[in-house]
Amino acid sequence: MYQQITAGIAHKRLAQPEEIADTIWFASQNPVINGANIDANLGQIEA
Repeated sequence: MYQQITAGIAHKRLAQPEEIADTIWFASQNPVINGANIDANLGQIEA
């Protein structure tokens, strides 16, 4: 199942919770990106 999920991701793995937290922290500290959508999905291809 893991391989099926990660097959459509450029880095062939899921994002770690720490990576998502780092992205949220970065966004909270940079008001210039207020209202921007940031995809923290390692390049997952949306079907």
